[in-house]
Amino acid sequence: MYEIILRYIAIFGLVWGIVFFVCMMRYSFGDRERIYQLIRKLAKDPQWYFNKDSVMFVLISGMSAGGVFAIYSILYPFIVHRSIKRGYKVDVMMCLHWLWWLTIIFVRIRASYA
Repeated sequence: MYEIILRYIAIFGLVWGIVFFVCMMRYSFGDRERIYQLIRKLAKDPQWYFNKDSVMFVLISGMSAGGVFAIYSILYPFIVHRSIKRGYKVDVMMCLHWLWWLTIIFVRIRASYA
């Protein structure tokens, strides 16, 4: 039974890794408005990101926008209360991204004990 559960966790990790990679590339190289919406919904002080003189204005372009997305997906359960308006699609996707990160952590811990 334990092996079956581990097998399903592994399948989820592999499949959702591909989905996460596609989403991260979409935030990185897609329309910049996507990362702006994510920051507006989840950031504590969104204006800090959008200030033209700020370092963060440069950091939310290109690949680093995917990094911002990854950080928000890791921290999502702790910052979800900041969201002003959010749809169920954003909640479901971010929760599944967070579960994928937990899968990665679980595999890393399991590999260190083996």
